[in-house]
Amino acid sequence: MKNKNLHILLSIFLIVAFLGTLFPADLWAQQRAGEVTGSIVNVRKGPDTSYSVVAKVKKGETVTILAEENDWFQVKLTDGKTGWIANYLVKPGEIVGTQVGTINGTSVNVRQGAATTYPTLFKLQKGDQVTIKEQKNDWYLIDSPKGSGWVAAWLVTLPGQADVARKATVTGSVVNIRQGPGTNTALVTQVKKGETVEIIGQEQDWYKIRTTSGKEGWVANWLVSLNNDLETTPVNPGSGTGNNSGSTPAPGNNSGSGDSVSNPGSTSSVPQGTPISKKVIVTGNVVNTRSGPGLNYSVIGKVQAGTELQAVAQEGDWLKVQLPNGQFAWIAGWLTVDKDSKPLPQPESYINELKIVLDSERNLEFKNYGDKLNIFVSGVNQNGYQIKKIDDKKLRIEVKSGALNPSVKAINNWGVKEAKVSGQAIDITFDYKYEYTAGYNKELNGLEVNVSYPQEDLIPVRQIKFSPQENEAVVQIDTGKNIKYTTQQPSSNRLVIDLPNTSLQLKSKEEAEQNVAYGPIRKITSRQLSPELVRVEAEFAPGVQYQVTQQDGYIVLGAKMGASGGGGSLAGKTIVIDPGHGSIQPGGWTDPGAIGRVLGIYERDINLAVALKVRDLLTQHGANVVMTHSTGQTYLSLAGRADVANRINADIFVSIHCNSHTNPAISGTSVYYYAPTWHSQLSSQRWLRQRLATYIQNEVVKSAGRKNLGILEENFAVLRETTVPSVLVEMAYLSNPEEERLLATDSFRNQIAWGIFKGIEAYFKSL
Repeated sequence: MKNKNLHILLSIFLIVAFLGTLFPADLWAQQRAGEVTGSIVNVRKGPDTSYSVVAKVKKGETVTILAEENDWFQVKLTDGKTGWIANYLVKPGEIVGTQVGTINGTSVNVRQGAATTYPTLFKLQKGDQVTIKEQKNDWYLIDSPKGSGWVAAWLVTLPGQADVARKATVTGSVVNIRQGPGTNTALVTQVKKGETVEIIGQEQDWYKIRTTSGKEGWVANWLVSLNNDLETTPVNPGSGTGNNSGSTPAPGNNSGSGDSVSNPGSTSSVPQGTPISKKVIVTGNVVNTRSGPGLNYSVIGKVQAGTELQAVAQEGDWLKVQLPNGQFAWIAGWLTVDKDSKPLPQPESYINELKIVLDSERNLEFKNYGDKLNIFVSGVNQNGYQIKKIDDKKLRIEVKSGALNPSVKAINNWGVKEAKVSGQAIDITFDYKYEYTAGYNKELNGLEVNVSYPQEDLIPVRQIKFSPQENEAVVQIDTGKNIKYTTQQPSSNRLVIDLPNTSLQLKSKEEAEQNVAYGPIRKITSRQLSPELVRVEAEFAPGVQYQVTQQDGYIVLGAKMGASGGGGSLAGKTIVIDPGHGSIQPGGWTDPGAIGRVLGIYERDINLAVALKVRDLLTQHGANVVMTHSTGQTYLSLAGRADVANRINADIFVSIHCNSHTNPAISGTSVYYYAPTWHSQLSSQRWLRQRLATYIQNEVVKSAGRKNLGILEENFAVLRETTVPSVLVEMAYLSNPEEERLLATDSFRNQIAWGIFKGIEAYFKSL
């Protein structure tokens, strides 16, 4: 028996050794990379703030995540040191290591970032081997002999995988297949809506495809939809959740565009609009341009995010613009931003350092130190520059030798509007009156300028009063007058309040960090995040309910302990409520969602009003409710909203929306879920997700009395990305005049909120 056991052990050892020769250990290295998101982050000896600080890392630095304990990551720094970082200060990647893959598409674009909106760096061909360094969503960061960049994951075959042909479904009515990637090439054949094609290559916005009959050619990528789409997900044309699905909404029956030959709508009665003259920048990812000012007009083309257009007329919320090819078309004004408008700061993605190349030897660098801005010109000697104040908001730095690379860089951070380089002059324009000190830094061999802003140009934050009690707590932030502010909740026990155009002027250092060992709020900290932005952070005890309001020059944070065990039908349940839309977009505008045709009310505002009513009903019955946002504005991405529920392992996630359709006669209530049978993790929740959707649908229809459209399954981002049971409620249609008027009333909102609450209550009772 002993000899038999020895033989078994020896065999296992030999098999393992043999596999090790076939598959080296580094091939299977699956440690996770992480990107630091906090400005300056402490690395501690253990997983708690009570441990000593062993190092500091800055925003944007990469660490390797070794382990996770509670809300902390054990990480390895680039210098080899190890320590612990709070997990909400690190954005984890999915794969790092040295996995080898093979390119399976012809002429594959390698891009600067993990999306098709990033520029192409170079191309790889079928059969080229690459080393996978990181994964972000459905993209790989790869190394190759030509360089590094990002590739769509479906274009890379991993060891042990078979090449799987990528399929797509035609969405245009009748679509031309051409000899090359452009409408100026010859026609090969045509395919009809609903036909399946095989993708064998990609060039810019065109796919090389093979039809079922074996013919090969090129098709514009917006005229097909990738099956089990890895880059965009088709949206039900009747859904009003467009931007919340992670994709571009299908334009009703006008889905054919570009090289589609579907019949366009009539343009004989197109309104001419009010003449205007301004430049706008497209903010939507891929935006339809139409023959008239409305979704009922035919699509005549598409423009990408970042495209600059000249607007010549306006009709309601629509702009008539001149396209890059000289053609005139109409575009939804809410998917653009005025070129001259100043974007709001985005603190969660603040760039604390910026470098502008002046020439081969000199750089212009900006560094944010919170209470001051450091500007550094490298590569100039002690007598090689002059600096002078042009006016209250402009500073000029002149170098004495050699012309610099001309450029104009819009910065819109740290109180700096732009930097313009011309000839031997660097002109820096500020948003405020400024003060500076300057001198030559011998050690760094360059000019160093420290900029600050006089406090009289900023709103002073003179007091932060923290009044803790055992079951309730109040924080009063004195701003002297009502101001615009934003909130974020990076984790279940943390709230961030950002105050733009403010200066922290507290009477004592003790007021900047206030700690207690009892009550719902345990810690309040404040700091000057940048020369013109104050950040206040609150740390909560578990299960706390809170609210932020503003009155008489004070921002007030009120918090109370959640219901104790047994205190209500939902005691012990953690529920995440997501008011749909409200995301702050590049350029500072806030996504309104659908807009009512009669009253012009925003979906964003209705969603929030109902969500707050649902929150109050749930908390009254003992639930711990976490809102993805509670002010109508959020910097969270769609995945970030879902991650709020994932990080705290919530019991359920409910996203609240209004629906919209090009046909104003359509009305009713529906609830969406997503749990495809092919997805191992989500399919395990299929019964729970269907059950949650059914109970909410039945109760909302019973309470609000609208047409029952049933429960539907759709691949919306907030449903796809949640790892807990989740649903998306479409309360009623803003595009329907009757339902828009109802949605504008408080009584109907109460009925909807009551139905959602009763549905959630019924769901938990059924388990």
